[in-house]
Formats: sequence, structure tokens, C-alpha cells
Amino acid sequence: VIQVANAGEQPQYCMVYDYTGNPYTVRYLVELMGIPPANIYSSYNPTSEIDVAVVLGASWVEGNPLP
Repeated sequence: VIQVANAGEQPQYCMVYDYTGNPYTVRYLVELMGIPPANIYSSYNPTSEIDVAVVLGASWVEGNPLP
């Protein structure tokens, strides 16, 4: 984790953004957090300082599956 910040406005659903092609990391996070595949976005940028970004939506607050 290199940064924790507010996303501006809170989306309704959680989203995962993959910037450097990390399918195993993305799959682990999606399965762990119960994020639907439709909320995974890939925007390949090999010079990105961020590998994977997770945006927690209102759905996370309502039904957090983690203890």
C-alpha cells in the first residue's frame, strides 16, 4: 500500500483497477472482497506508480464480508 485517499465521490459499488497487468493479484482481491467481475477495469500503463487500485463503494459499508 503506497497511498490511502478518498476517491472524491463515493461510488455505489466497489471497483478494482489494474494498471500493470497483475491478474493473480486482481483475482485474489476480487474473490476476497466479493467484487463482481463487471467492476474490474484494466488500463495497462507500464510506467504507472500504482499496480492495482481498489475503490470501496457504498456496497462495502453495507455488506462488508471481511471480519
